[in-house]
Amino acid sequence: MAEGKFYGYDEFVAKVGFYEAEKLGCGHKHDDGKIDLRPLQNGKVHCNLCGKEFCIVDGDRDAVEQGIQNACDVVNDIVQTIKLLGNEKGNEELYQFEFTLHKLLDLYIKAKRNFDAKVKDYQNKFSNFDYSVMAGTFMSSSETKKEEK
Repeated sequence: MAEGKFYGYDEFVAKVGFYEAEKLGCGHKHDDGKIDLRPLQNGKVHCNLCGKEFCIVDGDRDAVEQGIQNACDVVNDIVQTIKLLGNEKGNEELYQFEFTLHKLLDLYIKAKRNFDAKVKDYQNKFSNFDYSVMAGTFMSSSETKKEEK
């Protein structure tokens, strides 16, 4: 079996192109940490920076974590099938993805814990804090634009 190649940023940019790499690297917030999402009528949000549309994964911790694990299991089945049907050279592109896939649940848990800590810190600073306004607090003014679709 060929050893997988793990791309550094420069190699990744050379492979997918600068514009695509920048879009894939979008954290959906500005350098100052302000989130730049616009809610859509279909329940998803639209990132005003990179244009991605997605549903924010949130809810009961155990249910969310089980859902993420189930989704990873399905994607793993697809990856393993592609590797079975493909060839060694073509499969090299899947190795880093597969490595990241197996860490996805842990990455979510760490990100959620970090966000929750920021919320708690914010709540401690402002005693009359209403969690329901959290999104509005962190979203930019572009969030209030009317949906274009």
